[in-house]
Amino acid sequence: MACISVIYAQECAKDSLMNIWQDDTQTTDNRIKAAFTLLKEHTYGIPEETIGLSKALLDLAEPLKDYQTLARIRNIMARGYYFQGKTEESFKQLQQSVDYSLKANDIESVMLGKLNLVSFFKFTYLSQDACYKLLYEVDSLASHSKNWSYAADAKYTTVLIANDYKDYALSLKKVGELELLLNRSELEIDDNNGRLYFSAASIYKSLGNYQKAIDFYTKAINAVPESKAELKVIVYIKRGEVKLIKGDTLNAVSDFKASTNILPEDYTNSKTLAEENYGNGLYLYYTKEYSAAFKAFDKALEINEMSNRTSSVTYSLLYMSRIALQNKAYGQAIELCTKGLDYIKVSNYIEHKLEFLKNSYLAYKALGNINQALSFYEQYKALDDEFFNEEKAKALAKQEAENAFALERQETNLKYEANLKEEQDKRKRMIVYGLIVLVFVGLVFLAYMNQRKRKAAQREQELQEQYTHQLLDDIEEERGRIAGDLHDSVNHSLMQLKEKVNKSMPLSSTEISDVIAKVRHISHNLSPAMFEQIGLIKSIEELCRSLMETSSLKISHQLDYLQPLSKKQELQVYRIIEEAMTNIIKHSKATHAFLKLKSDDAGFALSVKDNGKGMPPQKEGQNTFSFGLHSIKQRSKAIRGIVSFTSTANGTEVNLRITA
Repeated sequence: MACISVIYAQECAKDSLMNIWQDDTQTTDNRIKAAFTLLKEHTYGIPEETIGLSKALLDLAEPLKDYQTLARIRNIMARGYYFQGKTEESFKQLQQSVDYSLKANDIESVMLGKLNLVSFFKFTYLSQDACYKLLYEVDSLASHSKNWSYAADAKYTTVLIANDYKDYALSLKKVGELELLLNRSELEIDDNNGRLYFSAASIYKSLGNYQKAIDFYTKAINAVPESKAELKVIVYIKRGEVKLIKGDTLNAVSDFKASTNILPEDYTNSKTLAEENYGNGLYLYYTKEYSAAFKAFDKALEINEMSNRTSSVTYSLLYMSRIALQNKAYGQAIELCTKGLDYIKVSNYIEHKLEFLKNSYLAYKALGNINQALSFYEQYKALDDEFFNEEKAKALAKQEAENAFALERQETNLKYEANLKEEQDKRKRMIVYGLIVLVFVGLVFLAYMNQRKRKAAQREQELQEQYTHQLLDDIEEERGRIAGDLHDSVNHSLMQLKEKVNKSMPLSSTEISDVIAKVRHISHNLSPAMFEQIGLIKSIEELCRSLMETSSLKISHQLDYLQPLSKKQELQVYRIIEEAMTNIIKHSKATHAFLKLKSDDAGFALSVKDNGKGMPPQKEGQNTFSFGLHSIKQRSKAIRGIVSFTSTANGTEVNLRITA
């Protein structure tokens, strides 16, 4: 086991570090590190050495203004003065340690210093309110920096002080805060959470909630990494002690045994080695190996006395006095109890004092020293009655606080539920109002869209009527023109031929051809010349040639017609081209038009562009130009085509698409 050579290993390590510290050829940094390690590992709890080395180290470190190191040195020096009984000087050193930590912006040292101030001086230099203030500051710093283990330490220490001052309402409040802290969604398991869970377990143990204490000690064991074996040793021992309280001796012994197999062989930290020996003693004691248990407790006692850890000494002395009584070594038992009662004056553990008094009474009684036995029995009985009454009063006050806390929580829950219901009702109302507004807006929108549709339908109907009227007018105009052509031209020529026939005058072929040409011209105006025979492309070319002869418009075309349309579709395409060209000549003031036609397996596409002034700004239906567009739309619908118009100040484009 690691404890066998602990003293020798400590002395060797101490000598090595002392050589570095006293070697002036070493760098200042190395000397400071060596001395600091000496303080933490090898003089910790030895007041004279701790204070002397701390003063020498301060002289070396203060000129460097390394406030973080200075803060930690003064923290250790404060402990040295405290164990010397110089509490006022210890208090000053610890306050200065906090000041240095603030200068170094070492938040963790600030929190540690303030926690130590409360732990050391809660009954001397600090009032109850001052303790609460310091703990509140630690809690705030820890929460802000998300150092949840220190936040738990602050709450735990607050619970202990609140219990000391019988402020159970505050104690329960801090327990509630701790439960909220442990349920935080952002809380992740890391190296520090072992301490957090350990603090939580300690709180529940102090409140008598032993099952929760065991649960959180277990979480602490799982959270502590192998690199932090010191904490794991302590947690196993504490969990075992709680299991003893619950009467689960078998599992408690298992925990005590587990605490002895964690530290490496070369481990030298005296405090943890003392804990390991104490845990080993517990294991051996509850497996009834009393002789070996006595030796293990004695080793823990030796290390703790050497390090002046009075609070830990009494635990070993207590078990050693029990073993001495069992072995009927009454003189040794009395000696151990006397020593324990001396330490109790410092640690003030009432439960331990009661057992030392009781064991002293039993030892003196066994030796036949009735007067001494009676004296210790009277002390024991008086303290037991006082302790019982105090515990009874504490339990009553705690129960009242718990009842008040439960009532307050119930009222808070009722208020929360009422607020929640009100909020839910408010949300429901908002949803209903929102739905009403949404329905209203929807109805308004539907009404608006219906109105637009009606107006669009009405406008379409009006446009259709105008188109129909215009078409009828155009038909009548065309009929009049044809009638005029027949009357003025063909009829006149035929009358001349008739007159010649009546007078038996000879008829020339030129005169007859002239009449035929006039009839053909009139026929061509009614339908493209020989459309059925010559087809779409030739008809388009003839139309372009004719338009260029009768107007100043130049027309270019690109006709790629591989997949013919039906004759009905071809005729409508021809009429669309004719209408588009007519619009260009009449309205656009264009000098050039380009016609592109393409037909393949994908479908049919037609484009008619001009370089004119674009469409007039008037609304559709207010000028004759729009009737031409409407005519094109109607013809495209008739052949299931899609037509579009694009117009700018640089010209107009008509596009027609018929999918295959």
